[in-house]
Amino acid sequence: MTETVQEEMIDMNELLGDKAELLEEEAQSNSVKARENEQKPLAERKNEEYISIYSGRALKPEELFRFSTNEDVTLVLIAGPYASGKTTLIVMLYRLFLEGYNKRLCFSGSKTMDGFRERSENLLCKSGQAEPLVARTSRGAEDWYLHLAISNAEERRQNIFFADISGEAFSDINGLEIMAEFFSDNENVIIVVNGENLCDINGRNGEIFAADLMLKRLLNKKILSKKTKLQIVFTKKDKVDNCEKKEEVIRYIEEKEKLFINKFEAYVYSVKCIFLSALSEEPDECEKLEQIIETCMEMGSMDSNVDLQAVEYKIVRHFDRFQLRERG
Repeated sequence: MTETVQEEMIDMNELLGDKAELLEEEAQSNSVKARENEQKPLAERKNEEYISIYSGRALKPEELFRFSTNEDVTLVLIAGPYASGKTTLIVMLYRLFLEGYNKRLCFSGSKTMDGFRERSENLLCKSGQAEPLVARTSRGAEDWYLHLAISNAEERRQNIFFADISGEAFSDINGLEIMAEFFSDNENVIIVVNGENLCDINGRNGEIFAADLMLKRLLNKKILSKKTKLQIVFTKKDKVDNCEKKEEVIRYIEEKEKLFINKFEAYVYSVKCIFLSALSEEPDECEKLEQIIETCMEMGSMDSNVDLQAVEYKIVRHFDRFQLRERG
């Protein structure tokens, strides 16, 4: 009797293995078809009926536009200088759910699982490496958008897209012009400040100056506005905790948090400052990651004192640049 049961179990495992292989082949085939369809001229595919299939990698602007025609989108711009920790932060927001450290929010899916995997494949230390590495965003890349579908305690589901853009784009005037086209009046902006650089007494003021200058530029380009929930994230808390003058550095960060809030709160809907170690698995640090997402999911960035009856509203989309234009 035991031998029969074991044989049946083996047969079932083989059956499941075959089915898994078939599903993987089908997924790969769909990805190839999706890429081939993207390369067709519009004239050849305008009369076709098809559904959108995503490759699993980070989405390009036109793919996000197509997604937004069917579902609501919460767009989060993450800005910061080169090597400040932007991509690491995005990866750890994903791994918060992958590792099961979430307490209040629930993972409801993602169109960009491969994009997260590509960016996190070097997250854990490899043999011989002293530091974990995360693949940095290439300056010329346009596959910016990483997707997380998240549900809160009220089971309200939101499609959150984190824009993972090269840090150099924010220090370049032409790059900022392009950012302004995509992220005008953006509701969610996260500025990342490298906390490790604040341990250097000689270089810390330069790091704060760079963040302050970036905020001013985003404000000047109207990426920041009264609709914006601004979060300023000081990263690499683990490095600060291990530096010789830990207490002095923490006081310095607290002073700069107050400075940023006082300086920019009049120009945006809200300002929050967070000091964290994104790579830490400690409950307090995971709680901060979850709070960042919750802030992005908050509704109501409209002035509650405005008389709704007296205001004529115009719907503004981030992707109006794709609309038809009249010939001049």
